[in-house]
Amino acid sequence: MHIRRRDIVAWTMAYGPALVWVVLATWKFGSTRGYWRVLGLALVTAVGIVGLTAVFIAYFPWTMERLGLTRFAAWLRTWWDEDAR
Repeated sequence: MHIRRRDIVAWTMAYGPALVWVVLATWKFGSTRGYWRVLGLALVTAVGIVGLTAVFIAYFPWTMERLGLTRFAAWLRTWWDEDAR
């Protein structure tokens, strides 16, 4: 099994913000409110963050087109969608 750089970047874009939230919330609030409780609530919130990140990633090329960056949007579409090549 060969892990490509594209896979790492895609995973980081999709799950990175949620993972950062879980770590920061547990680190900041865990000592005062209990680590397991904060971890559980942070994981529930992380599911929503992953969903919002997926929506952002889905509409980002379309938004770039509307802002006038058509070449950048076309590159994003070919980079994210291997069938678009």
